[in-house]
Amino acid sequence: MLVACTLVYESEFLVTFDAETETAAQATALEYTVFDELGEVAEERRVMLDGALAFPTPELPIRPLDGDWHRSFTVRGRVLRPAADGSLEVFNERSFRSSFPKPGELGRQRHRLVFSDDCILFHRMCGADETCIDGRCEPIPFVPPAGRGDEPLRTVQVRTGDELASAVADARAGDAIVLEPGTYDLTANLVSTVGGAEGAPIVVRAREPGTARVRFVGTSVAEVFLIRHPWWVIEGLDIEGACPSDDACEHAFHVTGPATHVVIRDNRVWDFNQALHANRNAAGVAPDDGLFEHNEVFLTRPRAVGNRVTGLRISRVSRWVVRGNVLRDLVHATATAYAAYFVEGGEDGLFEGNLVWCRHSVEGGGPRVGLAVGVVAAAPEHTRATFRNDVVRGCDEGFGLALHGCFDCRIEHESVMGDLRVEASSRVRSVGNVFTGAASVTAESTHASQDDRFGAVPAEVWSSADDLRPRAGALATSEAEVDRDFCGRRRGGTPRLGALETDSRCDGSWPPGTRGGP
Repeated sequence: MLVACTLVYESEFLVTFDAETETAAQATALEYTVFDELGEVAEERRVMLDGALAFPTPELPIRPLDGDWHRSFTVRGRVLRPAADGSLEVFNERSFRSSFPKPGELGRQRHRLVFSDDCILFHRMCGADETCIDGRCEPIPFVPPAGRGDEPLRTVQVRTGDELASAVADARAGDAIVLEPGTYDLTANLVSTVGGAEGAPIVVRAREPGTARVRFVGTSVAEVFLIRHPWWVIEGLDIEGACPSDDACEHAFHVTGPATHVVIRDNRVWDFNQALHANRNAAGVAPDDGLFEHNEVFLTRPRAVGNRVTGLRISRVSRWVVRGNVLRDLVHATATAYAAYFVEGGEDGLFEGNLVWCRHSVEGGGPRVGLAVGVVAAAPEHTRATFRNDVVRGCDEGFGLALHGCFDCRIEHESVMGDLRVEASSRVRSVGNVFTGAASVTAESTHASQDDRFGAVPAEVWSSADDLRPRAGALATSEAEVDRDFCGRRRGGTPRLGALETDSRCDGSWPPGTRGGP
């Protein structure tokens, strides 16, 4: 949810509206509307253009509610003029999309939106997801917020796979490597040679999210982005494993060694055995403090490989945040596959607001597990892991959440179609969760449960098989452990069990802010 007001905020987006000559001469009023990531009107304002306000306008603020800085929004500006009947009519229009800068990270972003004379009345021809730019209907452009790192010291535009490889090899702190729309075929991995810095990360991003497809087509083992240095950001890309054999397409992202503070966000990744592998290097140096957010990871068929199949394998690293992703159809041809897990040590990892859909559109293959800690049950596999507001569905019976060697871990407001397994000397506390299966706890493990529902009958607790908002009067709990739900709605004093509230603004079928949702 967005608001506009006159206070000074730590995170804000300031828009100056301007117009070319003919549009400015006819304009009587300016109307701008802010839509949230679900397309709902979050704020609307009309201002008269007179001696006090004219083109170019002063900076008009768009601001988030507390805690909502990461949410996306769309701004639609309209210019109005007098109509024959004395009312005001829209005669020019322009839109853009963005998200808020993070507080404390250059939190003030500025954008100048210009109404072109070539778009007078032309806007009526454009579709719902288009805007008029210089007399043409174009997809609504995305304006990257400056809060994802300071303004780049250098922008490098690339249009081919070779140019992308050169830009990554020659990168330096503060670079923004921008992929123009198109397909980028790679036969070798993109390997970092230097790191960015706090306030000056190295950013690799699409000009517009979803318009640049990176395809690995080589015969060597794919680790498409091999990041060995800190402060890299990779966002807005489509990354496809198009190897001649399944064994070759190993990782889309391999983050290792001193590669701390890596951000992987808003990407669509498919047909890799492990989309992300984050692990220590041979010297024992860990790439801690990573963020994997608003990505979609999936397979198009079961993988016939000798290695494990896992969406995310986060091994012996600490403080990684996995938030708002879609992890679906991760399946091995014969063996067990995992959507995501923390393994082999590390501390304070967080899974939050993810949709895990083990069986969505790919049939066959071996057993499928949702979210997990540990695989071979070597204690401790992870310490103080937290699972919060995730939706897990379509996994094989008994494999919703599987915790092996999970020390002092917490499970909070999860909605899981399946069981909870607590094994291998785990110590787990759970509160406010819904499981359609049972809690299985081995003798050497401990599980403290508060206000949980096990053995829930879906038809009795959720609106429908596709809508996981609780039925009215169902699933009340007495303790508010998590202040927001899966959809980002602020919970009240008596939140419902599970990841969603009865009046949540989404149904649990897709995380808000992740590309490709309904």
